[in-house]
Amino acid sequence: GGTGHVGRRLIPKMIDSGWHVVAPWRSTGSWEDFYRSLSSDSQNACTGIEADLTNDSNVRSLMENTYQRFDRIDALINLVGMFSFGTGIHEMTCDKWHAILDVNLTSVFLCCKHVLPAMLGSGQGSIVNFSSKAAVDIQPGAAAYAVAKSGVITLTEALREELKNTDITVNAIMPGIINTEATRRLMPKANHSKWTQPDHITDTIISLCNGSLKNVSGSVLRMFGKM
Repeated sequence: GGTGHVGRRLIPKMIDSGWHVVAPWRSTGSWEDFYRSLSSDSQNACTGIEADLTNDSNVRSLMENTYQRFDRIDALINLVGMFSFGTGIHEMTCDKWHAILDVNLTSVFLCCKHVLPAMLGSGQGSIVNFSSKAAVDIQPGAAAYAVAKSGVITLTEALREELKNTDITVNAIMPGIINTEATRRLMPKANHSKWTQPDHITDTIISLCNGSLKNVSGSVLRMFGKM
């Protein structure tokens, strides 16, 4: 999710906070466009790796290559997602069902699975997952998306139980509608000031990763804006 709306705001902030960021990407054009937008100093602290985060071997290679290069992985931020609505359960194909769950949930499972050996080896780390208000505010035509984002919450809570005797924290962000260019185009007449602001999300993620909230784990942070 490094080249998405939240990722594009988050990565420069992470770098300014002293992090080196490894960003997986699928689209060459999107990655190159984003990388060119960074300052030269920020470019030196950002590494892009082509990877399909729904593919087990791709994710394993991503984490192994990252660990081999830096000898540590301190944080994992699962931003990848695909929103889908407008299709009733009786109309949905199995292929579409699996695609939505793979992008929104399986990617989180695979990234957590393959980052944990590095974090357990060093004895510390932070994992931040991305859920959605859609998991609890279920709308007709968005069943697969709601199921996937609910699964992210359950996976976060399960990981917390598995990791509670370690110094690895795992939490989930649950935003409402995020105030991005894409959502404003989709709903131009809405009151955008009530939506979740991207900077609030990115600042919270950084706080979860930099140790200032090291006693917070297993939490689902509801960031619904003013809705």
